Amino acid sequence: MMNKLLEVGNEKELSGILLFTEDHRSPAINLYSDLGFKVKESRIYTRKTK
Repeated sequence: MMNKLLEVGNEKELSGILLFTEDHRSPAINLYSDLGFKVKESRIYTRKTK
């Protein structure tokens, strides 16, 4: 599902994607990090699409 999100983001030429999660959701945080998302502020993850 996340790969599809990134694919569509590229197709739509989005400048980035924002994801929100809570601190106790370790699996989500690890997944976002593994996919190249960076923490901007507490619990906000961003990734450029290009």
